[in-house]
Amino acid sequence: QMRYQRCVSHLIWLSAADTLVTHLISPHADVLHARTSISSCASGVVHEQGSQSHARKRARTALSPSGSSSPLSPSGSSSRPPSLPLSAVFDGGADTKLASSSRQRAVRRHKLVRLFGKAQAARRRGESTLSRKLLQQCLTLDELDAHSWLALARLEARTGNEALARMLFTKGRRRCPTNVRLAHALGCFELRCGRPMDARRCFEESELLERGNPYVCHAWGQLEEQQGNVDEARAIYRRCLAMAPSPEVYSAWADLETQQGNLTAARAVYEAAVEQVDQLSDVAHARLLLEWVSLEQRAGESRDAWRLLLKAKVLRPSSPKVALATAQLHWGDG
Repeated sequence: QMRYQRCVSHLIWLSAADTLVTHLISPHADVLHARTSISSCASGVVHEQGSQSHARKRARTALSPSGSSSPLSPSGSSSRPPSLPLSAVFDGGADTKLASSSRQRAVRRHKLVRLFGKAQAARRRGESTLSRKLLQQCLTLDELDAHSWLALARLEARTGNEALARMLFTKGRRRCPTNVRLAHALGCFELRCGRPMDARRCFEESELLERGNPYVCHAWGQLEEQQGNVDEARAIYRRCLAMAPSPEVYSAWADLETQQGNLTAARAVYEAAVEQVDQLSDVAHARLLLEWVSLEQRAGESRDAWRLLLKAKVLRPSSPKVALATAQLHWGDG
């Protein structure tokens, strides 16, 4: 009886070891070898236990007049249930399949990123054919990759294939309906192609996907300006800046007011922009200040222009744009 308990304890220990190997180590060949070795050891223990049980059974049969193996087992069979194989007690198959699937996705993603990088490098070298081929391979690996759809559509647009570019943009939008970058890029493409109604529809869809996106609001505001809808452009800029500061949107709004001759409103926009010191980078902050300097210089306000230029110098003392603005002010002052 004590030997039987030791064998059962040993079997449980081996089962736990098998589970530990399954969960903590990736299912490579070494792991499979380890599991096979564990299962072999367990089978040996069970075989040894079965041999001893068989010997005891024969001895009891010889002593029993009725030929039964045990008075507690009238049917002549052992009262102990048969031993289960180790794989039936602790099956790691599901975990192995899950780990294998995750590994395959990671490998595919790594290959996709590598191909995309090569495609972008080929585009920068001017090798459009190679870039197109690599981007098509990216979409073969993952047709839901919005970056590949966007890059391929832009590539065709740059090479003058307007119809093909529009088809790729549209197909990418169907595959990735929640991607705001694709919707925004399609709107800009339609705007350049002289289709303002289609561009406006794309910008409206982009706004539904991500309210206050500065890139969408900037392009949309530019569209309304071109169409003469100045109040609508102001409303778009105001709505965007109420959600988050954007130097591009501030600049577009101030430029709109300047073109309309509203210098007071333009100054108010620049003043609101430069007050966002904590939320704008030094580069963006200095750029807005230089734009304001240019506005004051054209308005003949030299003193205000110098005051603003000194602030820009503090932010970007070695900037060529700051040096150019300084030279222009000196030349304007005579």
